[in-house]
Amino acid sequence: LYMAPEVYYGDQRIDNRSDLYSLGAVAYFLLAGHPMFESRSTVQILIDQAKTPPVPPSSLGVQVSDELEAVLMRALSKSAAERFASADEFRAAVQSTPEWNLWTREHAAQWWTVTAPDVRADRIDIRGGDVGLDLVGLHVGARLGMTDRVEHGEDGPR
Repeated sequence: LYMAPEVYYGDQRIDNRSDLYSLGAVAYFLLAGHPMFESRSTVQILIDQAKTPPVPPSSLGVQVSDELEAVLMRALSKSAAERFASADEFRAAVQSTPEWNLWTREHAAQWWTVTAPDVRADRIDIRGGDVGLDLVGLHVGARLGMTDRVEHGEDGPR
């Protein structure tokens, strides 16, 4: 579910952009609450993973900034040449979005309750109040999809 298209094709030119695609696929799951492609057929999932562009999260009703959605969709490009060239470039793009660094332990609990109620909260590993991926120094916070469900206090979301 998280492998880059070139991996399915057995392409010999697999590089760090393949890993960044996988990171984007995990971020998509965190935003949408489900994988990019779902089917009863494993073969259909493999075909979609290799050829079908993912549906933008905003089209699924997820509240996400245009900036973050553009970053995510670039990471999930079927063409490795169109993806971020490095984790540093990916990180810089994520850090330039409005959602960057707005995620708290409370947001995590609320997000999982709303987005994936079948996931037991006591099984979610939350370290340092941050939920997300910290792969290759890239923090992908999942505050998204909650803007109108999060209470706002004097100091912002809580």
